[in-house]
Amino acid sequence: MNHDAALTPQNHGRKGNPHPQYDTVKTYETALDSSGLPWLKVFELQIASPDLRIPNTAQRIFFGFKVFDNASDTVFSVVEFTGYIGMSGDNLNVQGTKRFAHQHYLNPNNAKLNLHLFWQKHDTPLTWTVKMYLEMPWKYKRAVIVQPWINLPKDRYVTTPTNPLMSKLTQREKTDILFGGVAGKSFVNDDAKNADVNEYTDYQCTYNDLSTHTQVIDLNGMLMTCIRSGNLVSYSLHGQTLHTITQGIAVGYIPVGYRPASTVGMAAFRYDTPSQLSPFSISQSGAVVLIGTDVPNGKTMYGSTSTATMDSMP
Repeated sequence: MNHDAALTPQNHGRKGNPHPQYDTVKTYETALDSSGLPWLKVFELQIASPDLRIPNTAQRIFFGFKVFDNASDTVFSVVEFTGYIGMSGDNLNVQGTKRFAHQHYLNPNNAKLNLHLFWQKHDTPLTWTVKMYLEMPWKYKRAVIVQPWINLPKDRYVTTPTNPLMSKLTQREKTDILFGGVAGKSFVNDDAKNADVNEYTDYQCTYNDLSTHTQVIDLNGMLMTCIRSGNLVSYSLHGQTLHTITQGIAVGYIPVGYRPASTVGMAAFRYDTPSQLSPFSISQSGAVVLIGTDVPNGKTMYGSTSTATMDSMP
């Protein structure tokens, strides 16, 4: 008897799966790749405001899944991705996080497995096309996606009979529709991926490293301590100015890995004049700029702030 045979009307009658309550763990396994093809397309979505009533579109989607390679001989690790795709006004908000559900540090492919969300805006009507790709750039592999989930708020998509994902099905059925195409799918090369996402914006999910990273930089004699833990970064300033700090001029730059996701302010106090605040701004590029009045040389200052970062880990 073939115990791996699919359920059919011939072997299980005509009422489908007789025990659906046991079929709760979904896995989708790709074709084996032995050529080093790096890219696997997972799914494609159209994003738009439900007010436009455009068929087959959703305003937002939440998703997550685990993935591992069950073919190569490297030590077993499981990577988990979670994310969000949604529009807000005239902008698309794309977020995602990579973390390890299980990690073996002898696995050389840990840092190579990444999730990319490629997106492109269309102005008439205002819509976005989003394409999800897994990147697994090593030679011998077979990706297995385990227990994926999605959530599309029911008031945020346009119900249509032409697309099951946008129809009145259960979330479980919609997850199967979105990820089911991965089963038996082949990886593709750079040229095929590039042709598919030509002129698209590339967003790579950031690695939520639970380790703490620290770097100290010199800002005109003052020391700025940058501490990164996961996607949270904090800044602590302390020291004496060597030269006059001029309003509107960058006094230094926060290094990549510690830059804020959006511009953040930091108030610095002066020892010689405790009531005087010297506000600084830290931009997405990492520029630290005095936005208050000029600060003369020889002044001792201290201050701190914290914010989120979307930089890759240092």
